[in-house]
Amino acid sequence: MQRVRVHWTGFTGAPGVNTLYYTDAPADPAPDLFTFFNAIKALLPTSVTITIDSSGDLIDEATGGLAGTWSGTSAATVTGTTSALYAGASGAVLDLRTSTIVGKRRLQGKMFIVPLTTDCYQSDGTLATSQLGTLRTAATALQGSTSGADLVVWHRPTPGHSGSKAAVTSITVPDLAAVLRSRR
Repeated sequence: MQRVRVHWTGFTGAPGVNTLYYTDAPADPAPDLFTFFNAIKALLPTSVTITIDSSGDLIDEATGGLAGTWSGTSAATVTGTTSALYAGASGAVLDLRTSTIVGKRRLQGKMFIVPLTTDCYQSDGTLATSQLGTLRTAATALQGSTSGADLVVWHRPTPGHSGSKAAVTSITVPDLAAVLRSRR
C-alpha cells in the first residue's frame, strides 16, 4: 500500500504531518488530496502551507516493512487564505470509518486538520455551521474520489498477528474542536 505524507508548515507548533495510506501503486493520490485541501483553504490561516508529497514508500501491510517506492505527479501545495486569528493546536478531526472488524473492534482512523482560524468556531466552542459544512463536503469528496487509489486505514502488525488494511467507507466530521498535543 502507498504511504502519503502531507506536511503542514507556517504556524506555532509546526511542522505537522498527516500520514495517509492508499491502495497499491500506480495510482496517484496527490490530486485527490490537493482537491480536498484546496476546498478547505479558506478555513486555514494565511501563514499555513500544506505540501503533498509526490512520491513515497510502499508498505507491506502484513509486516509493516518497506516494499518499494511510488511516485506520481509533482508535489502539490495549498496555502491558507484567511487572515483571522488562530490557536496553533486547535482544529477539527476527520474520522475515517471502515466496515472491517479487527480484534473485536471496528478499524478506523483519524485525520487532524489543525490549525483552523477562530472564525471556524461558535461561541460554545463547537465548529461553526458553515465551516463544518465545508469540511464535511470536502471529506465526502475525498472518500469518493476517482483517482484509482482507495483511501485505507492500516492496522499495524502486533506480536503474533499480521497487519491489515481496510477501505475507508465513510469520513465523518464531528461537531467539536480537536486539540493536538506534541509527542516531542
